[in-house]
Amino acid sequence: MFRLLNLSFFIALTNGFMFNKPIFITGATSKIGVHVINQLEYRNVKTKCLVRNLTKAENIFGKLKYTEFVEGDVLDSDLVSKMQDCSSVICLHGINKFSNPLKKLNFFDLHGKISEKNHPYYVNYISMKNIIYSCKKNNINRILRVTGLATGLPEKTFWPVLLNLLFSNQVRWHVAGENEIVNSGLTYTILRPGAIRNNKNFDNYELKETVMNPPALISSSKIADIIIDAVFSEEDSTNPIKFENSIYACSGKLDA
Repeated sequence: MFRLLNLSFFIALTNGFMFNKPIFITGATSKIGVHVINQLEYRNVKTKCLVRNLTKAENIFGKLKYTEFVEGDVLDSDLVSKMQDCSSVICLHGINKFSNPLKKLNFFDLHGKISEKNHPYYVNYISMKNIIYSCKKNNINRILRVTGLATGLPEKTFWPVLLNLLFSNQVRWHVAGENEIVNSGLTYTILRPGAIRNNKNFDNYELKETVMNPPALISSSKIADIIIDAVFSEEDSTNPIKFENSIYACSGKLDA
């Protein structure tokens, strides 16, 4: 038994998700985040969740045994100290900020002022630079990021152009954030789910490297399942998927 426990710890260590230390999670109060937290709590995995509003988080989750909520923002200058003593990072934060096409047609008017901290430039891009910096300062070597399907499509094709136009260059700044992760030297997993449909009950999920054809419908709970499988991938000898240093487009799957 002692040897088996040592082996499990070694596997978790090499995977980067060290379960003797908490996993740092952003976007915990999102629909995906709620599913992820509840699944990790069920598995007795410690987490430290960065939330903007502690009261909101406590109202959503109630009392949890293995989850700690820390008030703050992904852009905070003291993020290094908030991530201290964590083993790995799961990034679920993002933003849908509508553009205003009624304004004068130039970059800053159409997509909102870059000085606004709720702009995708900050939320999708600068936040990742901040998180990567904080990871390195804390010797955290494992990061999982959820973005979107359009991030893997050619920049000037229909969906990236449309989403950038409507949502303040959301896809463009997700691409920039992904590039920061890939070039960081950290062990990474990037998931690009398709259109989220929480009114559908998918039996399973499908992954393809980098990109798949839209709309690739998927539910928040099924995205959470993929994240959990990535966290425990090295412990599950039956899982053939290689999550380390990989980028996957994701869709839900209905079994025939």
